[in-house]
Amino acid sequence: MTSAGARPVVYVRGQKPPAPGVNPEPAGPRAFGTGGEPCDLVAIGSGAAQAVRMAAEHPELVDQLVLVGPDGDLALAEQVQCLTLIVQGSEDERDIGRELKRRIRASYLCYVYGAGHDVEADQPARLKALIDEFLERGEAFIINWKENESSNGS
Repeated sequence: MTSAGARPVVYVRGQKPPAPGVNPEPAGPRAFGTGGEPCDLVAIGSGAAQAVRMAAEHPELVDQLVLVGPDGDLALAEQVQCLTLIVQGSEDERDIGRELKRRIRASYLCYVYGAGHDVEADQPARLKALIDEFLERGEAFIINWKENESSNGS
């Protein structure tokens, strides 16, 4: 867990699915270790399912949500009320980003060019910049890669 300003940021990474017949632990206020305080959630891959569930079932605990290469059961997406950034690689053949954008009312969809499904591995620096910018600016989120590249010396 890290911090974006005054709020904690919790990272949720996907794990292997449970064995057949085993129900995963339900998402709840204690699942992310924030002590009941509101946080920003950043979910990678199949961790998106748990983060979407947390945001839908406990909207008072999630200020902003980031879904990177989302996978899993995202059936509760329509119930997500918080500002959400959906990140998908431009080379990812799945169309889940557009589907989530349609289902989550307050959301942005961003494609990271040159990345496949595993955006975190394919373009880590760009992904970090994108997440940092979104968590810092929220509704004022705008990407200007020229500015970011010149300030990073790239």
